[in-house]
Parts: sequence; structure tokens; C-alpha cells
Amino acid sequence: MDDTNYNPNKGTPLYDNAALLLATVMAKAQEFGNNGVPVRTVTLIVSDGHDEHSTKQTPASVASIVRDMLASENHIIAAMGIDDERTDFYQVFSGRSRQEVEAAKQAGKLEQLEPAPGGMGIWPHWVLTPGNSQSEIRKAFQVFSQSAVRVSQTGSNFSKTAMGGFAA
Repeated sequence: MDDTNYNPNKGTPLYDNAALLLATVMAKAQEFGNNGVPVRTVTLIVSDGHDEHSTKQTPASVASIVRDMLASENHIIAAMGIDDERTDFYQVFSGRSRQEVEAAKQAGKLEQLEPAPGGMGIWPHWVLTPGNSQSEIRKAFQVFSQSAVRVSQTGSNFSKTAMGGFAA
């Protein structure tokens, strides 16, 4: 992303756009499946702020879509919240506070920390929260890319593989 393809001055309809993205991923996966092509997807939702302009979707409606996708064991849904100095992206994406996530990390139980009501249904161990410098963002995308490659190289479905998340 750069000045030619990204304008951060138009607000953040995060829930509306997340639902649209996930619906598109499901439709494309169904299309491939209908043509006999086995499909597994890894989707990354990226935001630089909390929701401000969604008109159709809520965290609960996005969480419902996420739960349905994860239940098929063919999808992994991750999120990246680029620091805006005011948004707790763990709360936005997973319904868990940064403090809860940090405590679970310290206790070695992050993979067991499930999403909570109020968030978008994304498992906390699949949430990245880089700072807003180019190097931190680039590093976070690299972590996502490496994680996607790691899970895609297994022959099994995503139910077991997804447990590792970014913490693996």
C-alpha cells in the first residue's frame, strides 16, 4: 500500500468490509469446490483503526460468519491492527483485551484463549498488533506470510493447524 492505492481519509467501515471480504472468500472457495478443486483459505483482515462507519454489519454478525467459516475446518482467519494509539485491536478482533491476551501469553495458554463476545470472532492467537512504522508493518506481514505458508504445507485440515496461530 502507498499513496497511489490507499487513502486513509475515508473512515473505517471495518465490520461492513470484513463481512464483504469473508463472503467473497467463501464464494470463491465454493466455486473452486464445485469444480472439484480442494480448497483451504487463509484470510488476513487489516485495519488502521476501529470501526467508525459500518452501516450493515456489527461485531456479532462478523463473528457469526467467522464461526461458520472456521467450523468447516477449511479456513483460517487472521487479523492485523496497525497501531493508531487508541484502539485495542485484540478487543476489536477477538473480544479479548490486550491485558487478557498478554496474561495468557505469559501463562503459556494463548492458544486456549477463545474469542469472546463483543469482538469479530477471531482467535486471539491469530491477531497481530504492529506499531505504525513501515518496518513494524512489513515485519508483521512477513509473520503472517510465514504462518500462512506453515499451515498450508500440512496435509490435514485446518482444525489442528489453526491452533498455533502467530504464537507458534
